[in-house]
Amino acid sequence: MKHNQYMTRLYAVMTFGSAVGLVASFMQMMDKLALLKDSGAVLACNVNSALSCSSVLNAPQASVLGPPNALISTVMFCFFLAIGLAGLTGGVISRRMRFVTQSLSLFTLAFGFWFLMQSIFVIQSLCIYCIFNTFGLLLVNGAWLRLNYTDIKLHAKVNAAIKNLVANGFDILIWLIIAIFIIGAALFQFL
Repeated sequence: MKHNQYMTRLYAVMTFGSAVGLVASFMQMMDKLALLKDSGAVLACNVNSALSCSSVLNAPQASVLGPPNALISTVMFCFFLAIGLAGLTGGVISRRMRFVTQSLSLFTLAFGFWFLMQSIFVIQSLCIYCIFNTFGLLLVNGAWLRLNYTDIKLHAKVNAAIKNLVANGFDILIWLIIAIFIIGAALFQFL
């Protein structure tokens, strides 16, 4: 796939989203380490009972796959950032690598969405870093969809629908609706 200005902008969005997520994941991992050293540590991200990183990081859901979610997301965002930077600087990313990366980013988004809903409705606290992680993942996934939609080979009607969504900017609307849903769920729970 030959680079053009449009693709460069998409890789820039992906790189920005990855960088936001990486910084948030790294900060979250540092807070998790602080809690492992001292379970009573006061974290800077503990604002009140609704915005409490300690509550979220100490919950069983914060390590549901074994290692802390913050560690997994740090690794994933490093990977997304590397691919984004390669594309941003003019590197050619093979079709297979693009689809593998998009699949990983979709899985990470689904997992992040699950964890955020667990935080809101089960743990009943939000971690500020999780919000930034989700924002970064929405940007990464939005850019991947726009980069790969012409290469997706599904049923002809599905491909036409995806092409129509992207051509008219409705994919951006869908990502915004997801973000609004998350914000609405948090407001509904904590106000």
